[in-house]
Amino acid sequence: MTRYHPYSRDQGPLYLRPPNPRAQRALTVPTNAVSVARLLFSLLKANGRSYDEVAEASGILRSTLKSWRHRTAPTYSSIEACFNAIGWHFFPCPKVETLPSEIAADLARLAAKMKVDLSEVWSALGELAADQTFLRERAKERIEAHEAERLALRNARIASRAANDDVKGRRKPKPANDNIKQSSESAA
Repeated sequence: MTRYHPYSRDQGPLYLRPPNPRAQRALTVPTNAVSVARLLFSLLKANGRSYDEVAEASGILRSTLKSWRHRTAPTYSSIEACFNAIGWHFFPCPKVETLPSEIAADLARLAAKMKVDLSEVWSALGELAADQTFLRERAKERIEAHEAERLALRNARIASRAANDDVKGRRKPKPANDNIKQSSESAA
């Protein structure tokens, strides 16, 4: 018997699909699971997602998802994949109390200005840092490609000049016409 999967990758990301109403009834949030797993299960329930949908979208086995309820704790990479599948970022950030006072004050002002929570500010800063790193790597690759192209053109020019110098029977350049010298010799 073929099992029905309501999620298909060709229909776009899971978090843009309409919720599955049957998943809301069946999914419960465990009380003794790890806090990050409880958060994931509460989001799955709120968004109407089933284990099968998240397993297909994230690449994490259904049995692994179910084991997070009572037996095991998720790894960072697996919980991050599940959060990404439902349209959330999973970004660890320090608490405000652990930060130096001047940084905490600046982040609090930024969060107030953006009208968001401090964790969202950290997420935005993390994305900005990742984007900057990506752009820096991309620029470095472009510079290296440009330098390689420039070196290849230079080597081609040098090889062309060397080939032209080695041609037999090539005329030697004529000396410059020195009219002054010729006129003084003829007068004498």
